[in-house]
Amino acid sequence: MSTQDDFFRWENWRVEGTEHLLAAVLENLDAELTEGWSVWKSAQPPIRMTPAQGVVRQYRLEPTATRGEWLLDIQSWGGRQLRAGHMSGKPSPLNGPNVRLSFPLTDAIRFLEEGIRPAAERAGARLITPTPAELFVEGLPYDVRETLGAFGDHSRKQLPLDWAESEAWQAFVVTAYRSTEAFDRAHMHEWFMANGWPHTAADELTTQFFEQCRLLARYRDTLVIA
Repeated sequence: MSTQDDFFRWENWRVEGTEHLLAAVLENLDAELTEGWSVWKSAQPPIRMTPAQGVVRQYRLEPTATRGEWLLDIQSWGGRQLRAGHMSGKPSPLNGPNVRLSFPLTDAIRFLEEGIRPAAERAGARLITPTPAELFVEGLPYDVRETLGAFGDHSRKQLPLDWAESEAWQAFVVTAYRSTEAFDRAHMHEWFMANGWPHTAADELTTQFFEQCRLLARYRDTLVIA
């Protein structure tokens, strides 16, 4: 897995469950913390979920000769999710003069896989680490998601599109354009790749989507002017 993929996993993971389950996740995590991590002493007990977004726990990544000191906030979202919050770092007296304060991605992923994942499994909560393609689809309006899914499910995953595939594609493009949703080019490309399209075909479809949306916008502007 690439560094970019790891960053995406870290920034977008979430644990879902009831207030009781999420509290159990944190208790499990505190009981068997990943090596190098500790509960930050200034965190405010007891563990308590809040209806609004807020920090419910802080963890400290201990400094080494090659790494600064880092603090991680774990946030409650609506009392039904835990997510990674702000992670801040500062130099340590242990660091040499040439040590750079770079984000400790390897340690963060280890905390996720060796700490949060087993803590969630033992509590019976659900850890979700979406891929860019999955997150792209999750964020779409229902009708856009449905038309994109219909196109993906019934296509041969090759170009040129046949008549039925073209009809399904146009239905997706028009629905997406009418939704006024902002689409991320890279995440759309990821979705096509994850859905089985070859790289070059995914490139072409992504390009076609944005070009056809621009044509629809020009046509709409022409009608407004007329």
